[in-house]
Amino acid sequence: MYSICLGRREEVLKALKSNNIGVIAIVDRRYPRPSSKFYNYFHHVDDISDFEIVRAVCEPYIKNLNICSVIAPGESSILTAGQLRDTYGIQGRGYKISLSLRNKFEMYKVARKNNIPVADTLFVSLLEDAEMFIRTKLKQGKTCIAKPVSGFGTSNVMKITSINDWYQYKYLYLTDKTFFMRDGVILQEFVEGAEYHIDAVIQNSKIQFISISRYLKNNLGFNSHKMVGSVMLLESDLEYSVLKKFNEDVVQAFGICHGVIHHECFLNELGNPILGEVAIRPGGNYIPEMIENATNINLYDIFVKVENQIPVAIHHQKLNESHGYVHIPIHRTGNVKKLVPSDDLLKLEGIIDVRYEISEGQDVSEARYSFQRAGVILGKAKSSTELQKILKKACLLSYPIIESEE
Repeated sequence: MYSICLGRREEVLKALKSNNIGVIAIVDRRYPRPSSKFYNYFHHVDDISDFEIVRAVCEPYIKNLNICSVIAPGESSILTAGQLRDTYGIQGRGYKISLSLRNKFEMYKVARKNNIPVADTLFVSLLEDAEMFIRTKLKQGKTCIAKPVSGFGTSNVMKITSINDWYQYKYLYLTDKTFFMRDGVILQEFVEGAEYHIDAVIQNSKIQFISISRYLKNNLGFNSHKMVGSVMLLESDLEYSVLKKFNEDVVQAFGICHGVIHHECFLNELGNPILGEVAIRPGGNYIPEMIENATNINLYDIFVKVENQIPVAIHHQKLNESHGYVHIPIHRTGNVKKLVPSDDLLKLEGIIDVRYEISEGQDVSEARYSFQRAGVILGKAKSSTELQKILKKACLLSYPIIESEE
């Protein structure tokens, strides 16, 4: 049996191999080739979101090998995977459901149809309508966000607090030729409130596992605060039951029968949940590692099993400690003169691991997106509130000394 894996996420490739499934790895040319020990066949393609390009590469394998699944471990290949499954009769989610979990405008239409609360949203078809939408919100004392219909994370997402912000973003929209902007942009009213992520496993239309976490700071403000991380909620946390029920409603609304989801949402000022977005893949950054530290559940392995219809049995665990992580930030461009020694950070109460991804003497660029980092700090504490304080302190103490060339 072979799986076509549309992406280079090595944890997923490794999980396929450990489940005795052969791997045909198809990777966008913008990214490097993964280690050869994780695949049987490999191809670079110019654009992994282009179905016809990927189809031309995959068709000979589909005709000559026993293909059991098509896996999309990243956002840009989700629709391609759905089209391949539909075209060749391969088990798994087809294009229609995949579209509602990839195209943000379609996602919000499905949500509204099923009474899932979402922020007021405008698909920008006319620039004049966009400006009117923003001016109306600003007049009401509100702000907006602009983001690509087919984006992911905070890439090309901007908070609009003035009409000049919109003019700046409009220029980006009209001149950016990357795939981020290809399907257009949407405007939304900005939700004032805490941001959460819910990571869940669904099989046979049943939620087998759920983890609910609160971001240390809202990701949209990353460029000003440079703090990326989250802490897992305990069942005793006040928000837990509200968000658990909200996630059940979201899974039902989108008709998700199987998959690992990363669901982002907010609690507004009234404590009501508002949908951010739903991704049909494991969460990014160190979210899977954080969850494994707390539960011994490897989301990458579960993801592979569920996508290949291998039964999983996950026993409910009531956590007694909150686990979390925070990135070590790259706060400026320049040469790394000194990193805070890992041993110094490990002396802080609650810190259990420190991992650097850069080294002294290395030239780095200031992080522009929330997935860019110097490293990560992992921690645990008796409560999510206590851990949040610990990780914020550790982050502030971890700033590398970076000497600018100016």
